[in-house]
Formats: sequence, C-alpha cells, structure tokens
Amino acid sequence: KNLSTTYYASSLAAEPGSLLEEGIPHRGLPAKFVSGYIEDVHLSDFNPRLNTSSYVNVASEEEERKVAMLGAEINIADASVYPASIILHNKTVNMIAHLWHCPKPKDGGDYTGAGTVGSTEACLL
Repeated sequence: KNLSTTYYASSLAAEPGSLLEEGIPHRGLPAKFVSGYIEDVHLSDFNPRLNTSSYVNVASEEEERKVAMLGAEINIADASVYPASIILHNKTVNMIAHLWHCPKPKDGGDYTGAGTVGSTEACLL
C-alpha cells in the first residue's frame, strides 16, 4: 500500500473507522495521511484575506509562526517546570493591560491574565 498519497486518493479514506466517521478511529493512521486531511479541511475553511469577522490580524510573519511553534512545546499549566515562560507570559499580560488602560491591581503587583490560542478569545478575556 502506498500510504503517501493524499487523503482522498488513499484507500484508507474508505475504510471503516477512518477520519470520515464520527469518533476515534479504530486504529492509528499514518501521520502524513492525517496531516493531509487536516490541511485539506483547513484550506476549505480558511482564507485570511476573507476574514471580516475579526478585529485582529489573522495574517502572520514567519518569525511569529516560529515563536508560536516554540510555545506549542510548553505546558504553561506547570509553572514549576517552565518558570522563564511564566515570566514572559506575565510580561505579555502586563503589556496588554497597559495597552488597554486597565485599572492597576490594588496590590500593586502584576495584572492577572490567561493565555489563549485564539486571538478573539484573548481579546474577550
């Protein structure tokens, strides 16, 4: 079997338990196969130039994407393992708080904030 074909050209797409069915597939699938499927779904659903429902930038530069990938390897929930990342997170929260003229914390310390993946969610928080 040639598993390097695209999702739709692959015999795996027609098998029971494939990605077309609901639920968890019955067995693991090749990474290249799943990646192709996700990219196809993404292409049919996403065009940053047509995004008129957002008030934030959806286009990104190469450096921004590289930094985002670094963050994907960090479990920010565990502050004891990644103290430098927590410091960077807190600095970012403080920058945003100052940008939006938030009232200063009563204790004079850092602002409180939550990290998010989506830009809209970040603005709403």
